[in-house]
Amino acid sequence: MTAERGAVSSTRTLKAVYRDRVALIGDASGSVDAITGEGLYLAFRQAAALAEAIERGDLAEYQRKHRQIARGPERMARLLLTLGDHAPVRRAVMHVMASYPGIFAKILALHVGAFHEINHSDLSDGDHGAVWTGDSARARSSSDTRPVHTQ
Repeated sequence: MTAERGAVSSTRTLKAVYRDRVALIGDASGSVDAITGEGLYLAFRQAAALAEAIERGDLAEYQRKHRQIARGPERMARLLLTLGDHAPVRRAVMHVMASYPGIFAKILALHVGAFHEINHSDLSDGDHGAVWTGDSARARSSSDTRPVHTQ
């Protein structure tokens, strides 16, 4: 028998991500649990928010945007860690996701910020209608079996 091994998972939130003329982005500005795989995505979004705040001369705006950007991944990290700690709940959730892939697609789209890009009206496939439309307005047909993904 082998022992389980792994790193400790934690989320760190700072009271402020800027002071005077110094601002923090990415891991330096707080961290979301590594289980979500959000590191670079968050850093790029934070960098864009910081650039806008610098352009406007208002780093307090960056503080507000930073908190908003981190909120979704923080919730997802808590959810995944909770599922990891509760096997019966995890099994039930996995069963639902496997039985209704459209629900999983909607949750994933919401998590990656692409919820507006799925076709909510196509209910013909029996999995609650989540069909990825990509960058265009047209929806895939329900017979298209390509996996749902982001680009």
